[in-house]
Amino acid sequence: MVEDSGGPDAVPLANDNFALEIMKSVEALKIENEIRMKFNHYKDLIQCVKLNLCVKKSACEMYAQEIQDFHENFSELFFKWQKKQNKQKKQDGSFTEALKHFQSDCGDDRVIGGQRDGLKENSYLSAGLVS
Repeated sequence: MVEDSGGPDAVPLANDNFALEIMKSVEALKIENEIRMKFNHYKDLIQCVKLNLCVKKSACEMYAQEIQDFHENFSELFFKWQKKQNKQKKQDGSFTEALKHFQSDCGDDRVIGGQRDGLKENSYLSAGLVS
């Protein structure tokens, strides 16, 4: 790990170091298959919303922040999967495109991390359904 005194490259360097530590942990704990299963679950959920088989508002409220955090935490692993897939199938495109934009697609339908000025009237939490 390289240390930095806080110059303009401090944040990108910290992000790179964090990504490397995540990859080391994934390899040491041998949890890549579990992460792939969770990735596929989120991908299926997003597809369900796109096909109007799942309620977008509910999916956004329950999963938007979780999906964003998952994408950010394991993006280096997804990049590794993308390289392997491109090598095997000679395909282009982003392996994580489905996950990458889910939270921003939710707009005001998401509660976690998106409504810092208080809950919207039509949100699940403000409707009194959760105590």
